[in-house]
Amino acid sequence: MVSISIIAILAAFLRYNFASGTNKIFMGDSGSLVIGFLIGFLTLKFMVLEPFVINDFNFRAENRIIFIFAILFIPTFDTTRIIFSRLLQRKNPFVADRNHAHHILIDLGLSHGKASILLGLLNIFIVMIFLLLGRYYSFFIMTFVMAALFLLFTYLFFALKTRKIKKQI
Repeated sequence: MVSISIIAILAAFLRYNFASGTNKIFMGDSGSLVIGFLIGFLTLKFMVLEPFVINDFNFRAENRIIFIFAILFIPTFDTTRIIFSRLLQRKNPFVADRNHAHHILIDLGLSHGKASILLGLLNIFIVMIFLLLGRYYSFFIMTFVMAALFLLFTYLFFALKTRKIKKQI
């Protein structure tokens, strides 16, 4: 029920987030912190489910941590990439810049809405892949697939960032 409620609330909010003009709403820190708390709560709730409940979904119980990483793939990928990139540049990892995935896509010419939809659809695609693969493959193979996807996305966004820099020169 909590998940369905969150989805309904965020769907209604999303309508106004993509609106133009005076109908636009900005969530702010309070809303995003509440959503983060609820995601953390639901993650813990999912982790303590009995294996027979998970098996009803045709999903191996051993892969539940990988499934959680699949759901949180884009935020985890973007945060990890940003922290390491700032540390490699000897910058403070907590200082804002325009290196996030959505900024890179916006700087390449996509609108805010298109960049957000692209990242959302990409995340849904990754979740679907891991739902399908999680039925058949072990935790070890799923971890390898997750690491390969992580490296692939790191390379792609590095290439996109480099392309953006060349375009500005």
